[in-house]
Amino acid sequence: MTTTNPIDRESAVHGEEWSNVHGGYFGDPEVARPLVDAVAAVLAETGSEVLVDLGGGTGFLLSQVMPRIGRDVRLVNLDLSARQLGSVTHPRIRAVERSITDFVRSDIDDESKLFTLMMRSVLHYLGRDYPAALRHLRAQLRPGEYLVHQTATFADAADADCLNRLYDEMGTGKHYPSSSELVEHLEACGFEVRLSCSAEKLCLTAAELSDRYSVAPDRIAAICDAMFECFAEKPGVLERHLTGFAAYLHYCVYTCRAV
Repeated sequence: MTTTNPIDRESAVHGEEWSNVHGGYFGDPEVARPLVDAVAAVLAETGSEVLVDLGGGTGFLLSQVMPRIGRDVRLVNLDLSARQLGSVTHPRIRAVERSITDFVRSDIDDESKLFTLMMRSVLHYLGRDYPAALRHLRAQLRPGEYLVHQTATFADAADADCLNRLYDEMGTGKHYPSSSELVEHLEACGFEVRLSCSAEKLCLTAAELSDRYSVAPDRIAAICDAMFECFAEKPGVLERHLTGFAAYLHYCVYTCRAV
């Protein structure tokens, strides 16, 4: 199925609307806590001088980390969507309109400073070529610096296959790896995965996905039929719902040290 630029395709939920989509998942401080805790721990351990939120959207995550720092750290929100960046209002947060696949360290600040990169729910936008993005991110870090990211992964590769089939049918171009696949690529790119922990699952109903990706209701109904025919019902992954189905993204926070 033909895919479109995800930034353009999802622009209707960018800006102030972003914190309301999917039951407010992306604007909920409690939902964000596992990632915020992991980032705060790295900042305390390393004394990092620059914190960059990759694909940081409206700046919500940086606003959550800010009270946990207790010292002067440069906060940078990097995103490809001008509409998302237009919602960044806090004077401490610098907005940079760039892609995570082509920015370079010098775009952000003095290269000699100590950097930490953070990221939530971004890697799947790169599709099956996401290892190239990981290699690029590693190239922007010096040994001992960190990438802390919350990424949708599945302990069971069959569950990843199920969600990938769904997103392929909707023509999104997104890809969700299994946990073992992601860790293998992180290590191959020069990261040591020092810690990982679960974050709250995200429930996505057929109606929400239809609206977000502009998929016609009759197409969503056909996708629903095909999904249950192929995978049956998978509790906690793909379930029957009033709107046809509910799918769940399983998130994990990975604390990765550049080696």
